[in-house]
Parts: sequence; C-alpha cells; structure tokens
Amino acid sequence: MEKIIKISSEQGSFDLSGTKNLCDFIIPASGDVIDLSESHVSINYNLARRNNNVAAAVYNNFLNINDAGTDNLERENVGLVRNVEMVSSKFGMIESIKDVNKLRENLKQYEQSVAEKDGRDMGSTSSRNFRSTYKPQPSTELYSFGDELSRERDASLKLPLKDLMNSCKMSSYPTDGNSTRLHLEFELQKLAVGTETINNFDTLSKFGDGVLFKTMDDANGGAAIAAPITQVTTTAEYADLVDSPWYTNMPVTISANNGGAGAAPIAGTNRVLAIERNAGNDKLVLTLETAIGTGGNTLTDIEVEIDAANIAAGSITINKIELVAKVNPAPEKLPMVYSTYIAQNDSYSAVQNVSRNYDIPPLCKNVYIMFDTHVNSVENNLQSYRLYVDNEAMTNRDVRVNSPLHYELVSRVFQNNNSRVHNLTERINNIFSTAERNGEANASIAPKVIMAPVPFKQVPQRLVVELNGSAALAGRHVVFMEVMRSK
Repeated sequence: MEKIIKISSEQGSFDLSGTKNLCDFIIPASGDVIDLSESHVSINYNLARRNNNVAAAVYNNFLNINDAGTDNLERENVGLVRNVEMVSSKFGMIESIKDVNKLRENLKQYEQSVAEKDGRDMGSTSSRNFRSTYKPQPSTELYSFGDELSRERDASLKLPLKDLMNSCKMSSYPTDGNSTRLHLEFELQKLAVGTETINNFDTLSKFGDGVLFKTMDDANGGAAIAAPITQVTTTAEYADLVDSPWYTNMPVTISANNGGAGAAPIAGTNRVLAIERNAGNDKLVLTLETAIGTGGNTLTDIEVEIDAANIAAGSITINKIELVAKVNPAPEKLPMVYSTYIAQNDSYSAVQNVSRNYDIPPLCKNVYIMFDTHVNSVENNLQSYRLYVDNEAMTNRDVRVNSPLHYELVSRVFQNNNSRVHNLTERINNIFSTAERNGEANASIAPKVIMAPVPFKQVPQRLVVELNGSAALAGRHVVFMEVMRSK
C-alpha cells in the first residue's frame, strides 16, 4: 500500500499581501526513505468571484498567475516560487537556487509539447484549451446538463519538487538520522482570479455553421406566446456537451425583438437553472430563473449571453500549504549525483550592442541566459549573439535568433542533460487562443533563451557574452550556470 506523509508548513498563514510569502517544511529524521520525484508541495485555496446582481450565480473561474500585467497566459506552477533551498543535517546544503521561477518557467517552454501542456492535470493553473469549449477548472464544478447547480469548491495547486530542484528527481532520499529543511519564497501576490466569458458569447460556435453561441431560436416558432416563458432553445446543436459553453447556475443577460416593439423587458441579470436536450435534435433547452416576455409578445432574435458586465471583484484565500511526501517502499541505496544552478543577475545601460564577462564555476556543463525583469524571458530587440569561453569562440559565426544554429545549441544543451527538446515554437499563448473558438484574441509572447554547453572542467573558466540588438536592449538579464554536485 502506498504511504504518504503530509507535512504542514512551519508558517501558520499565507495571503496575497506580499508579506507572507516565506514557507518552510521540516522533513523529520523518521527513518523513512522518501521518493522526492513523486513528492510535491500542495497549495490549497479557494476562489470567489460572483455576479453583482445574482449572488448565487457562479462563473467559470480559474487560478491565474499575473506577472507584470501579462494576464491569461499559459503559466507553470513553479512560476510562484522565486527562491528555493534545501538543507540537510547529514548532507548540508543540497541546493539553493535564486530566481528559480524564471529558470523553470522558461525551460518548461522547451520541455513540454503543446499536447503535454494541454494534458496537464487539475492541479495546475489554467492551460490552453483544445478539447472543450469550457476547460474544466479545479476551483469550479460545472454541470452542463440537468438541474444540479454548478458551484465553487476548494482546490489544490500542485508544485512537484522535481520541477524545482534536480536533486529532487531522486527516488530514494534517506531520512535515517537526517532531518531536512525545505525553504521556499513564494510570490503569492501574483495570484489572480481569471474568468472565462468567451467574448461574452459573441463568438462563432466551432461547427462551421456561422452561428454565434448566444443565438437562440424564436420563441414558440415565431408565433405569439401565451404567457411569460422560462425556457429558450439554442440555435446551435451540440452533439457532444463538451462543445457547449452553457452550464447551470450561469449568470446571463437576455435580449429579444418583441414583435417589432424593441427589446423584451428584462428584470436585471437572469440565471440558468437547468439544461436539457431539445426533442428531436441536439439543441439545448435552457431553463431560466426569471420569466421573460408577456402574453401576446412575439419574441424573435433572442440572444442569451454570459453577464460579463456585472462580474464582482475576485478574491483568493490560501487555506493551507503542505508538503506531500511519498515514501518509497522498495528503496535503492544510490549516490546523490545531480546538477544545480548558480544565478548571476546583471544590469547595464539600454544600448544596442553589449559585451559582458562572467566567471564560470568548476564542474559547469551548461549556461543559460534569460532576459528582462519578469519571469518570462522576453527580449524582442535581440538579433544575434556570440559566446566565448576562455577566449575560445563557441561558434564560428554570430548566432542569429531563431536560426538553425540557435536551435542546435538549445538541442545540444538538452542532449548534454540526457534529454531532448519537446517544443521549439518559443511561444507562450493566451489560454483562450484555440483552433476551435473563432474570434478570440490571439495574444501571446515570444520568450527567448540563450543556451549553450560549455567545456566540462574542474577549474573556473571565463565566459564572454556579446549581444547585438536591432534596437536598444532592455539592459537586464540573468545568467544561470548549471553545475554538477554529489553528496
């Protein structure tokens, strides 16, 4: 039977103020052997964002990481951890990585294919949606059929230890006579509430029929209604409910042509109470909380859309943060051999051409250069670069960004780590940009990371970096040196 140990953080409370970001765990000297590769930090949270007019209604909310105003982008959970450290009473300092969010967030863009990003589990921040119109989110329980009302619920964000530190890729970490402190500095203030509205449903359904999500059939076949109605029928047909944007407890607004007399009167925001199949086809019948129209009305051109105008302010509550450690029932006694990273931050004048010098520590095998002051490495003006180690040029010419030589260096770094590149698009997309949903903004950013293997030596070396821009460069980057360690 699988054995799990849950360790509460030493700190009692956390919030989004920016002043309660430090988190420590003590792995006791219990004698258990921990599988660090299957262990993770769990952040249990609750999202709240409702409708200002209908308090009971819920939106399809998701947890987002907002970094310097770049919202609704694909994010990695590790983007929340600025610095990480692991210290053992037996092995001493195992790893201490500064700016680990910048390092890991950018490397993940090369380590995960588009399909792998889309297939992440429910313990992740929102990822791009390819399969369903409304991607299921861990903090919302949405029902697209029946009369069970959708609701908000507590959820957990999962941060695998192996995504933070390479030493945590080992499956047999001994705790016999060995207590370990894991220290993390979060950036919880970057957490934000995202809400899916599909452009207020003023968006074409993905079936190629030219029908907007919000379009409804005329009431009573276009004839006058005998009394106020509480049901409307979608014009679009949904053979599979994953294609439907509708869910129970959704706050909506409604408009209709009232027999040529203008919009039918609506008393505030309405709410979807139930969803069922229409008889004889794949259209959906929406049951509304508040009846619309009056007897004698001819309701045509009916449109129902999510109420995006009355979204209340969102809030995030951090309930607890735990270390979930998995015990290895069949451990192997293996040496601790791993790589870790030394960060060197550099800033300089915003000029077009830059030459900088850095010390390469002993046992270094790869170098990475990441730009800008934020998590994602973006330098749109970078045109080419060249690297020298101990006055030896690493390439026989300047390396142009996006050139085959640039991608060859990236691939060689991964090969140096006995791995392979899964993605060379160098593109972080808006999570709403999908092939199925026309009309959505295709906002994205293009991260750029300089990578190169370096001669593996037991003595220090000297690195010279030359950067050439099409215009002035931002004037800030961080150099990560990947070095080998053993315990």
